[in-house]
Amino acid sequence: VSHLILVDPWGFPEQPKPDTQQSQGHGAEVVKRPSPPRWVKTIAAVVSLFNPLAVIRAAGPWGPGLVNRFRPDFKRKFEDLFDDDTMTQYIYHCNAQTPSGEVGFRAMTETLGWAKRPMLQRVHLLPPSMPVTMVYGACSWVDSSSGDRAAEIRGKAHTRVLLIKEASHHVYADQPDDFNRVVENICKSVD
Repeated sequence: VSHLILVDPWGFPEQPKPDTQQSQGHGAEVVKRPSPPRWVKTIAAVVSLFNPLAVIRAAGPWGPGLVNRFRPDFKRKFEDLFDDDTMTQYIYHCNAQTPSGEVGFRAMTETLGWAKRPMLQRVHLLPPSMPVTMVYGACSWVDSSSGDRAAEIRGKAHTRVLLIKEASHHVYADQPDDFNRVVENICKSVD
């Protein structure tokens, strides 16, 4: 690997510990946040048994309609390229297949989508000679601060964190020109 490019990488941060505070003069820790109600835990346990896109697969021929209905942003995002349902069909057919990606994601996650083995605990194992660039969408649900933390952990090893404005988790689709420019510049630098 000449240069590792990670795009809006999930799985770096550790799950935050509950907020704690020292009790007045006793030295014991008191957890401020109560445990979720039993019914919330039950629903979370039941939902965790299913892959999130199983509904699309189960819908059969109505699947593309579900994609259109629940994610109209896909069609809008690519309306300059396609004036029909090409993108909706593409998204549907990608997700109607055997759910290997979903199964893998579920195997790597704990509660609420946190990584079982966060990369921040292992990023120091990357060879220091391997440059790493982490590209984040500035409007993404993935927190870019873990990229900054990875750069701190790697110390003097080349680690760069880039934010692409007006891009969400799908940086390459939201701002394709900016994304392609970043990737192209990196590729030119290693040729």
